[in-house]
Amino acid sequence: MAGYNENDKHILKLVEEWARCWNTPGLAERMVDEIYADSTEVFTPLQKAYYVKKGKSKENWKRVEMEAEKLYQKREMKIVKSVVSGNTIALEAATTFTFIDGSTTSGWFAAFLEFDKDGKVISDHTYMPGPPPGKGVYPPGLKEAMDKIAAEQ
Repeated sequence: MAGYNENDKHILKLVEEWARCWNTPGLAERMVDEIYADSTEVFTPLQKAYYVKKGKSKENWKRVEMEAEKLYQKREMKIVKSVVSGNTIALEAATTFTFIDGSTTSGWFAAFLEFDKDGKVISDHTYMPGPPPGKGVYPPGLKEAMDKIAAEQ
């Protein structure tokens, strides 16, 4: 990690763990519980949707992550570019999803993650394709969680 200061290296390690949890089946709950602060914000600007607004519980968003995880045999995120500035990282990532039925899809997203002094995500603004909460076709558990988020918008 030549050219990075100690803070940058720390942020990059935190993001590596974030990606590892996202990529590893069964770790969605841990990702939300341990990597995100209790007072966090998760926002997808392209859908104009808050999964968690500052000061609100992240429990429903945790359920969304856990239910979404059930849709896939495997989901893989590869960070292809990142820039650290202070306590924020901007990243671009490629994703590949293998669904339960064996079909696959791939795509790209960009995210801006801000960390607190304890190394927890306090702001996650992710630019990704997809319908806004409550507007897509989801399995029952995920639909219920997404509808709840949509109602809070």
